Amino acid sequence: MFAQSEDQQDKKLMVNYTGEVVQPSRLYYRILKKKTILGVFKKLRCISYVPWLDMWQWLYEQEAKKIRFERSHNKIPKDQRPIALGQFRIRGNDLILDVRSFDRVLAAIEFFDKRINRRAAQIYKIRIVNRLFDGTQPEDREVTETPYDHFFDERDDIALPEDEKIEADLAALKEKYEDEAEREEAITDYLTELEQRPTPEIEELPVHVYENEGLLGLKLNLTTRSLEAQAHWQGNTEVTKFDLMKDFLDFMLEEEGWDDEDEMWEIEDEGVDSGPDEKEGVLNGSPDGDAASISQTEDASLDDGSTPVAVSSQREMETAIASTDQDISQVAVANSDAEE
Repeated sequence: MFAQSEDQQDKKLMVNYTGEVVQPSRLYYRILKKKTILGVFKKLRCISYVPWLDMWQWLYEQEAKKIRFERSHNKIPKDQRPIALGQFRIRGNDLILDVRSFDRVLAAIEFFDKRINRRAAQIYKIRIVNRLFDGTQPEDREVTETPYDHFFDERDDIALPEDEKIEADLAALKEKYEDEAEREEAITDYLTELEQRPTPEIEELPVHVYENEGLLGLKLNLTTRSLEAQAHWQGNTEVTKFDLMKDFLDFMLEEEGWDDEDEMWEIEDEGVDSGPDEKEGVLNGSPDGDAASISQTEDASLDDGSTPVAVSSQREMETAIASTDQDISQVAVANSDAEE
């Protein structure tokens, strides 16, 4: 999909041992019953407490081994195990989890929702880094080491959600235009302008995974951001989430033979079950099991960057949005996945 510019050729995209591109992220859980959370951590064999750091390592072992990544557990050489998928810390009334990729964000939400009762802890926001990192640069390797306080606590340029402002702006537009056609055009122009804005480097996203859409909305948000970051990495700095979504919608219209977007949404709506899944510990709208990857390299630690596995078509982009996995064109393994 994206051609790599000549000045990008010597860079090597930093990825984890599990194959996903490195994009530092932090999940925020609101602590409701601390004792229950600590009890779950004590029982889980994939959780290891590190007393001198007062944190809990989430390891890619035991109960977590079934989670699928670009390179799943059985593809990782034994001398590289155990892999640390993330690190938990308690900060006041928050339980925070630092992870090194968007795929791990989604995996963590689903994995721990099945094991920590929602009456004990609930995720309510995430913070993410919307850029990729060069494995050949010492500075990039240093900043991608956890914990991620230097990204999410110590910077004043974090883009926060503007939901209330957007709602107020939309209400003002509805009131301003009496003519329905003019009103719809103004609202469309406003929403298009929002989508075309450059994605901030560090961003906070609200999380609504306990509602009807489950992980679907968050998957879409993270996937489009990761694909945009990939395009920028390859030198296509003008690409935005809006361009990606437009390409995706155009592809769907052409593939299915629909005349316009309205017909597509009507068909989609006919197949939607609006009733929520109230079963405790199962995210509404989440897939049954862990998302499968698009493709895997035989051994990312041995990849010299010569294997072209970049997303190369709109069909692959559709698959990418559906599964939240991204293919990459240059690989450098980030060693800090290993257990500290």
